[in-house]
Amino acid sequence: MPTYTVRVELKGSEIDSDEYRKLHELMEKEGFHREAYSSAKAFPKSTLLTSPRRKPQPLPHATYMGESHRTTEVLLKHLVGGIKSGIQPEIVVLVAETSSREIYP
Repeated sequence: MPTYTVRVELKGSEIDSDEYRKLHELMEKEGFHREAYSSAKAFPKSTLLTSPRRKPQPLPHATYMGESHRTTEVLLKHLVGGIKSGIQPEIVVLVAETSSREIYP
C-alpha cells in the first residue's frame, strides 16, 4: 500500500483552535499520524530496532503520514470532502505519495 504525506492548512484558523483539533481527530480516523519514522532503508537492518533515531519524530504542524489503498487523486478528493463538510470550507490540502523519507532531528 502506498505511503502518503498530507499537509493541511485551515485558512484563518489558529493552530490551537477547535478546527485543528477536529482535523487531527479526522486524520487519525483516516489512518494518518502526526509523527513519522525515517525510512527503514536509511538504517542497516541490525540497528532498526535499537537505533535511537528509530523513535517516532513529530511532524510539522498539520502534516500527517499514513498509508492508503487510494490513488493520490482519489485520496485528495476524499480528504477535501471530509474536511470541508465537517470542519471548514476554506482549506489548502497537499497529498504526496512518499517512497522514502528522512526526518530531523
